[in-house]
Amino acid sequence: KRLLPCFFCLLVIIVFTQIANAASDNSKLLSELGKTDNIELEVILEQAQLDLISGHSIDARNKLLQAAQLAANDFRPQLLLGIYYLNDVGHFPLAEKYLFHAHALFENSWGSEIDDSIKAEAQEMNSRILGLLAETKINLDQYQQALAILERFGKTYQADWFWSTKAWVLMKLKRIDEAIYGA
Repeated sequence: KRLLPCFFCLLVIIVFTQIANAASDNSKLLSELGKTDNIELEVILEQAQLDLISGHSIDARNKLLQAAQLAANDFRPQLLLGIYYLNDVGHFPLAEKYLFHAHALFENSWGSEIDDSIKAEAQEMNSRILGLLAETKINLDQYQQALAILERFGKTYQADWFWSTKAWVLMKLKRIDEAIYGA
């Protein structure tokens, strides 16, 4: 029983470190996956990503909102807005809104089930979006929904943070034995 609080603290540290590292690689993957012939959109998205990296969050948000209006069916502005609200602002309901919309647009473009015939970049992006959705649900204390997203993720993908995140969610759901066994 004395080890359980230490185990919990260790899981929290591992989970949030792994999620932060995974989210930082999004800009390269976005540029590989979603290129369009719309040069204006591409320039706005690139500038917004540079603004996010350099700490000019408000400027980035304004550019992303402009990009979302310019390309309503492109998942990238929605995804970046979700990441902005999740990481920079901490407004989790808005992050959830944009991330779910991004995931729906992504699935409209690439299909709902990513298989081996689809580009590796699309598989990677789908896994990242699911990871961000799970993180958002955790931040909203919606652990049952987070677990459902994590289980969907676990059927197809592998990531360093997956088992520790799932164990943490199971602990929050008071399913301690499953959490310890799974981690």
